[in-house]
Amino acid sequence: MKQLICVACLFLILIPPSFSQRFRTIYAIGDTVTYNGKNYVARSITFQFNKPLLQDPINPTLDSIALFLEKNDSLVIEVGAHGSIQNDVSYCSKLTQRRAQTIVDFLIAKGIPQNRLVARGYGQSKILYPKQVIQKEKDKAKQEWMHRMNRRIEFRILNQ
Repeated sequence: MKQLICVACLFLILIPPSFSQRFRTIYAIGDTVTYNGKNYVARSITFQFNKPLLQDPINPTLDSIALFLEKNDSLVIEVGAHGSIQNDVSYCSKLTQRRAQTIVDFLIAKGIPQNRLVARGYGQSKILYPKQVIQKEKDKAKQEWMHRMNRRIEFRILNQ
C-alpha cells in the first residue's frame, strides 16, 4: 500500500488492487473523493439569478480546486455547468456555457493554465429530475429542491 501524502485538506492516495484489479488513483477535493472519469459535484458554487456571475466571488471551494490543480499539475479537467428545466432550452445552454467559462476564468486567474481546463455548458441535456417527475411532486419545496439539484457544477478529470 502506498503512503498517504497530505497537502492541507487535498491529498492523493494510491489504493492497492483488490484481487486482480489495477491501481486506481483517488483524488480528494476537500472531503469529497473522486477518481479519473468520475464527476465531483460542487453544490457550494452558486451564481446570481439568470446570470453567469458568481453569487460570491470569494469561494473556498474554487480556491481548494485551484490548489488541488496546482498540486496535481498534470491533470486536465472539465468544468461542466448544468441547468434546470425552468428556462428555454437554448437560453439554458448558453447560460450554462457562460457559467462554466466563468469558473474556468476564475481558475485561470488563480494561475491554472488554460490548456488544462475545458468549459462545457450542458444546459438541460443531463438533468437529474425530468419535468414529468417534478410536476408529479405536490410539495413545492421538494419541486424547488429538484430544480436546485438539476442546477449544478461538476468537475471531471479528463486526463492525468
